[in-house]
Amino acid sequence: VGAYSFTEGVSTYAALGGTNITATGDDSSQDGLPIGFTFTFGGTNFTTFSATTNGWIRLGNAMPASTFSNSAANFIAATHRPIIAPMWDDNHRNTGAITYSLSGVSPNQVLTVDYNAVNIGGSGATSATNLANYQIKLYETTNVVEFHYGTMATAGTLSATICLSDVSGFQSVTPGAPGTSSNATAN
Repeated sequence: VGAYSFTEGVSTYAALGGTNITATGDDSSQDGLPIGFTFTFGGTNFTTFSATTNGWIRLGNAMPASTFSNSAANFIAATHRPIIAPMWDDNHRNTGAITYSLSGVSPNQVLTVDYNAVNIGGSGATSATNLANYQIKLYETTNVVEFHYGTMATAGTLSATICLSDVSGFQSVTPGAPGTSSNATAN
């Protein structure tokens, strides 16, 4: 991930629809989902991903056990990578939808993973009204990763990690105005 850099921008969140990801509740995941094209991340080619209710995806292999805490040890541990995390916390999908969809025409396709009206915040807290909306976009050919955020109301105490992590290292966002990133300090 050393070749990636974080850049802030303005976008509009729009709920996606698409194929439902079956992961529900607290600390759940679904493995073996198709990206729809070959996505190169950290020098490795991937055609599948796994998604978790805790606000992140893993490229390639199935989710390993004990991956639901956003501790620095987990997102830099070799057994957990590669990770793409727009809102990694002990989130809960007791409401809303996690879906994915492929758009565009090769070689310019985009995979979008959409977290729509889900709960974010520590300890798997839930709320019927404090809901969050965010997306991960993976771009064919350019291998760009984008995070798009909509309403971000929290159901519990938020300690989210926003990061990219591959077999060689990580980059995580440091809050600020504007935010910065670090590959030395887990934020």
